[in-house]
Amino acid sequence: VMDLSGSMYTFNRMDGRLDRLLEIAVLIFEAFDGFEHKYEYSMVGHSGSTANEVLVDWNRPPSTRRDRLLLCQKMAAHAQYCWSGDHTLDATELAIRDCGSSAADEHFVFVISDADLQRYNIKPEHLGTIMLQDPAVRAFAIFICTNDLRAMKGVFLPPGAYRPTSANEAEDIRNGLPPGRGFICTDPAKLAVAIKQIFRGTIMQNS
Repeated sequence: VMDLSGSMYTFNRMDGRLDRLLEIAVLIFEAFDGFEHKYEYSMVGHSGSTANEVLVDWNRPPSTRRDRLLLCQKMAAHAQYCWSGDHTLDATELAIRDCGSSAADEHFVFVISDADLQRYNIKPEHLGTIMLQDPAVRAFAIFICTNDLRAMKGVFLPPGAYRPTSANEAEDIRNGLPPGRGFICTDPAKLAVAIKQIFRGTIMQNS
């Protein structure tokens, strides 16, 4: 479940978070290429406009570089032109329900979010409850946040301006989730590494 919210586009110029998210999408496309007999996956986006922007349907992964490029362009365009708002809860619930509806040895849902929950009065505990709604589906959340705004060169945010979620705020969200289900990435440049580690610690150890 990919965060394609407007804030991902807005703060991309500061820390490259949307660019890194697109890299993650490509990483997933390439990692599962050739393993369709063993793994099935889908990919959806969430934003203020929708909780379920279908990017990759089950058993229909992008098979060519052109297909992957078009998907990445679609993701970037959605983040740029979507409405403000947050559908993290609905997106997570829909993804868990969709994933759990198919027969499989293991079911996993990974939600990537820029942790902008407080702005929309979303309680971490509510998200945690949704993540545990189906015992057969293991759901995880990865939160992109900013460790230090002062380290962002060439960035000026006037007093009162909308700011990216801080590491402390993301930590509060993680603490409100079930143990081991939340992860924080304070450096979007290392998002790919974080995702690989999470995959290795969840999917691969159950293979």
